[in-house]
Amino acid sequence: MERRRRSWPRRILRAATGLVLVLGLLAVLGAGAQALVQHRNASEHPAPGRLVDVGGHRLHLHAEGPRGTGPTVVLEAGMGTPSTAWAWVQGMVADDVRVISYDRAGIGRSDDRDGPVDPAAEVRDLRTALDAIGEEGPYVLVGHSLGGLFARTFAATYPEDTAGVVLVDPSHEDQYTDLPPELQATVDSASTGVLLMKVASWLGVTLLYNPAEALTVGMPEEAAASYAAWSASPRAASAMAAEFEAFDVIADGARDRILGDLPVRILSADTSDASDDPSQTALLERQLVLHEKLTGLSSDARRTVVHGATHFTVLTDRDHAATVAATVLDLIREVRGS
Repeated sequence: MERRRRSWPRRILRAATGLVLVLGLLAVLGAGAQALVQHRNASEHPAPGRLVDVGGHRLHLHAEGPRGTGPTVVLEAGMGTPSTAWAWVQGMVADDVRVISYDRAGIGRSDDRDGPVDPAAEVRDLRTALDAIGEEGPYVLVGHSLGGLFARTFAATYPEDTAGVVLVDPSHEDQYTDLPPELQATVDSASTGVLLMKVASWLGVTLLYNPAEALTVGMPEEAAASYAAWSASPRAASAMAAEFEAFDVIADGARDRILGDLPVRILSADTSDASDDPSQTALLERQLVLHEKLTGLSSDARRTVVHGATHFTVLTDRDHAATVAATVLDLIREVRGS
């Protein structure tokens, strides 16, 4: 009996050692598979734009449309999201004006950033990149989701070079503040989900099953394939985690920065991605209230609801994207006529 008791610690140690070895082997195999697949993806889905050195790292910028038509539209994507999410909107707007989508550092085809997420550094890098390739202002900043906070920070930092702002189902600096317990639990589960995606991507699981692919439904074919390839990579999960963890810092970059009489247009999606989940519905209702508060950013701010759109289909559904593009073009016509 005593001998059996002594053997238990050894068995546990052997089991733990075996588990570590198995996980290590899976990680090595997963990393190898990821490297091969990402190399293939890079050749199958070449960057549509160019890499621009901003000092220490490079940003990927994709410019379309006629130069010199003014103002220039700059598209800011959402949390950890590459510029390909703007495919429909960029194509529609580029018929009439110069429009630039880009990947923030650590996202898509841009290099990794130096250090943690810093909204002041992010908008400075964007401005440096625009200057480097001769894309002159004034600019209309169009931000989706978290990109709305970056767009507001840019406008507040460079007011003399900003002609307007369009916020597409934007994040609000207080959206995670003072949440009731049931909603906080939903946000916490999202945070856990991001962490699990990091682990899954390191192990190569996302090459076999990638839930983010569902977000590409409705996108143009090449943009959808490029987005799906990116979202299965470890860099995608790391980028999402980095910006999720830095939300408070990003929010503070825009907080309490009023934009005077700058034209600001706010588009709100009114449909939940999970309408059968009461907590998701409650978060949506809370977000719509916060969107209305954003009309206080400027004396020339207006809000419109995009009926039937969800947080993602507002860009990926062609009809909803056409509403976004029309809002951008209407604002530009107003600016040109003023």
